[in-house]
Amino acid sequence: MAQEVTTKNQAVDDLLRENEELRRRLGELEETLQAIRQGEVDAFVISGPAGERVFTLQGADRPYRLLVEEMQEGAATVATDGLILFANQRLADLLGVPVAELSGRSLYEFVPTDRRNALKKMLTSAQQQKSRSDFVLLSVQGSPVDVNISATWLAADDLPIISLLIQDQRGEKEKAEASRLVERFALGISEAENMSAALESMLRQIHDLTGWQFGEAWLPRPDRRVLESASAWYCELPSLEGIRAASVEAWLPPGIGFPGRAWIAKQPVWITDLTQDKGYFGVAAAREAGLRAGVAIPVMAMDQVVAVFTFYMRESRNEDEAFIRMVANAAADVSPGLQRKISEEESREHELLLIEAQRIAHLGNWTWDILEDRFTWSEEVGHILGLPESALPAQGFDFEGYLSLLHFADREATQAVFDRAVKDHQPFKIVQHIVRPDGEIRVVETRGQVFTNRAEKPDHIFGVCLDITEGKKAEEEIRERETRLRMLLNQAPVLLWTTDTSLEATSVQGSGLKRVGANSREVASELLPTSGDTGTALRRTVHAAHQAALRGEVVTYEIET
Repeated sequence: MAQEVTTKNQAVDDLLRENEELRRRLGELEETLQAIRQGEVDAFVISGPAGERVFTLQGADRPYRLLVEEMQEGAATVATDGLILFANQRLADLLGVPVAELSGRSLYEFVPTDRRNALKKMLTSAQQQKSRSDFVLLSVQGSPVDVNISATWLAADDLPIISLLIQDQRGEKEKAEASRLVERFALGISEAENMSAALESMLRQIHDLTGWQFGEAWLPRPDRRVLESASAWYCELPSLEGIRAASVEAWLPPGIGFPGRAWIAKQPVWITDLTQDKGYFGVAAAREAGLRAGVAIPVMAMDQVVAVFTFYMRESRNEDEAFIRMVANAAADVSPGLQRKISEEESREHELLLIEAQRIAHLGNWTWDILEDRFTWSEEVGHILGLPESALPAQGFDFEGYLSLLHFADREATQAVFDRAVKDHQPFKIVQHIVRPDGEIRVVETRGQVFTNRAEKPDHIFGVCLDITEGKKAEEEIRERETRLRMLLNQAPVLLWTTDTSLEATSVQGSGLKRVGANSREVASELLPTSGDTGTALRRTVHAAHQAALRGEVVTYEIET
């Protein structure tokens, strides 16, 4: 009996303990549900056969949290004293700090000392109204980061919190600087008289931005076999002029020297330490002048390098990719202007060569616009006519004015030649006599070709004018000498004969023919031996003398007839 009572008491105690445990667990569940209802629980950690697992609870604010964490602008919440309560990944990237390490740090750590008071005023002002300002933050590496900060007061559970939206301004600043640089480049090129002045203007603009101590330009030769130093350059100190002297003497094939490497790669080449570069001797001159780093920037146009800028600086420094990219892009934007300068210079060079060639050859070109009845011509035609450019009519010469420049005896023939050319569309050639303003007469050979328009109507005549005065004078002098020589031979008691290399007579003349009473054929037959006829002593003498003369000797001999 006693045993049964004991057993029953034990069962009651177990039920009471089990009931108490159930009550405790029910209380925990009610507290958990209440916390979930009030948003106090973000996740559960549940143990299972596979270990502990975390299950997060997604509330209505979760999308907004994800939006803040993934947005491309920096975002943070801070206390009024600048303590960072929350920061997203973008802000962590800007500052170079792992996002998990930002919370709990002061925002003032990432602000330059001279800007901390401005930040304090901004946070204070944000408690009254929204505020916005440009700032410079410092990354943990000490690099400045240009940003724009918007500050807004938040009332969260009566806690004083300020939300910050931080926008990276470096891209906008680079765009603004690049735009200004393009404008300055374009203005300098438009105002430059030639390619050299345009390049020097660009070098100066880059110097004003960077303060780099030396800069110069290189140009590919027209055959693109080597780079040549252009006449555009600058240096801050006379001690750096040795670099320029070294460059002037250098021709750089593709890939030689860091200007040549930038040329062949079509990419900027940065030298952090000149002591480690074994390029052309301009680098050695830069080292000797105390410069430490250098950069070569190709100027691109239509996938072709039109110039290479090289710069040297005193401090060894790492490559500034953003700045070099900005300069290269700005130079590429204005490269059409440089191309025009190059084309203009090449055109001027060709024009000067043409003018010089025409001056040497005494040959000029002219055009007659048939419809407008107006002549235009090259500088050399003006020289031939004896008309300086200042003496030309403002509207040029019409056809009647052109005829007035000719000797009156040639005008009718010239009119006929031009009329026939216009009618038949055939080229022509005519010799004319020009009467210069000072009265001198020049002889010219004029050639022309008619060109038609789309309707096959004569549109203009293009021609050349060759001054042949000296040639005509030479011909007249030769004719005069021949006449005088012929008169002398006809009067002097001499015989003059010529032979070819086979001793065949080509001519016999002179008054001596009358004295011997023979004609030229008889004299040649009697006195001049053929190449194989050496029978008589007389013929042998004449033959030997002629053979010596053929060898270039001067021979004198006597014969009796």
